[in-house]
Amino acid sequence: MWALSWLVACSDVQRIGSTDADSAFTAVPASAPTLTSEPASSAPWTCEPGTDPVQVAGVTTYGDLQSALDAVPDDNEKIVVCPGHYFGPFVAFASVTLESRDGPEVTVLDGGGYGSTLSLVWGAYVTGFTITGGAAATGGGVVLEELGSGAYFKDCNIEGNVAEEGGGVWIGPNWYVLFASTSISGNTAVRGGGLYMLDGADVDLTEYSDITANVAEESGGGVYAWADNWLYGGPITENSTLSRDELQGGGGVFLRGTAELMATTITNNASFRGGGIRIDDPFLGGPFGVAMNFVVLTGNVAVDPLMGDGQGGAAYLAASAPPLGTIDSVTVNSTVVLESNTADSGGGVYVKDGPTLASIGADWGDTDVDNAPDDVATETISYVGYGSPATFTCGAGACDPPP
Repeated sequence: MWALSWLVACSDVQRIGSTDADSAFTAVPASAPTLTSEPASSAPWTCEPGTDPVQVAGVTTYGDLQSALDAVPDDNEKIVVCPGHYFGPFVAFASVTLESRDGPEVTVLDGGGYGSTLSLVWGAYVTGFTITGGAAATGGGVVLEELGSGAYFKDCNIEGNVAEEGGGVWIGPNWYVLFASTSISGNTAVRGGGLYMLDGADVDLTEYSDITANVAEESGGGVYAWADNWLYGGPITENSTLSRDELQGGGGVFLRGTAELMATTITNNASFRGGGIRIDDPFLGGPFGVAMNFVVLTGNVAVDPLMGDGQGGAAYLAASAPPLGTIDSVTVNSTVVLESNTADSGGGVYVKDGPTLASIGADWGDTDVDNAPDDVATETISYVGYGSPATFTCGAGACDPPP
């Protein structure tokens, strides 16, 4: 699952002044590879009016960004971009360090509605841009297509992009991508409004990075993840899905295979099935497991005001195509908090079609922060008042022990 030795960097204007890049790497699990340090900044550059606005390797200048990307002779060259609004789309054919001189507030890469705004290969660093205006089948804002590589974004706003998959960012198999002080917000897609992760892709949202206010027509308002994925950090907040299809959902996150969520806050998301998370296996076949550690699920909503059949405020667990779709287990450990979530049924979690939910000392809220109308619901019974800490198992339509 950890398949890389190099990364990419971009930046949210609101995060300028965050800690240095080295601190961003401290959250990487011990099993992850050792990462190289961020390249040093280039010498001051004047960007005087009337001069070429893009510089490569501290020497050669170009009149437009794509010409500079085309001209990069070797991997690991640095491209520095003056303030301005640059219309693409842009494609890097080599590993580059792409750096704005004055940050995302004044340096915009705009896809102009003609494809992915920025397409990258392995080992890219992207720092200090607003990435917007992309429209593509995969990766409206950013697309990372090569197999088994890595990228590092620092101080970026990835916003206002659209795609069928991955409105903000589309990540291919076996990538490790670190977002430091970066916001993925206000993007739309059919699946994965903010982020779309294929098999084995791992994402680290560190240094106050967030996935906020993205929308998916079908599944994964914030994040859509296939299988063997690892997701760290956040928050993932105020994302939503639009479909009322029984097979869709996951306002914050849609997981369709083995995954681990770590140190993540999933809050104030909304969907018909799984306001915070939908965990499902409609096509891949199981069994698989999902584990959550140091995760907070709060304020998520699965309510249908017309039909009254929204299910799974914090999470909805299902196997959409039995017997192929088989969830072996979903484990919420003692470091997990599920509180103040709301649904028509299963305010905390709705368990459907036989997946096993194991709560090992998790906090299910109480009194003023309880889930409504219940903590757990199956297709035949609901449970209220598990509180904290709560250890129980749900499967085959019932939970044991009851509250």
